[in-house]
Amino acid sequence: MDDDPGAPQSALVAAYRTCEALPVVGGLFTRGRHEARALVSLAVAVVVEELDVDRLVRDRITAETFDAVIARMDLVGLANKVIDGVDLRALIRQEARPVPVEARGFRQRFRERS
Repeated sequence: MDDDPGAPQSALVAAYRTCEALPVVGGLFTRGRHEARALVSLAVAVVVEELDVDRLVRDRITAETFDAVIARMDLVGLANKVIDGVDLRALIRQEARPVPVEARGFRQRFRERS
């Protein structure tokens, strides 16, 4: 049952909501809905955990199908989105910071051993 008040409701959902509003037993209906939602969520989680997605893909998708899907993808567009998501200025600032004194000492000791 959808909690979105703007979503269209079936007659069954409307009747259930009416029962939830009843003064004596309405709380039982509400609790039952929450328990049912939790049970369904748990069942879905168990099923998803048991799925072997790798095997399903291997069994059902041929190499030709996979190649056809990759051929239709806009790989340049995807790469551009990834690059746009990287804050290059922040990375450059982070890498351009001076090396801490402790690291300089470590480098010097490392060079002396070599």
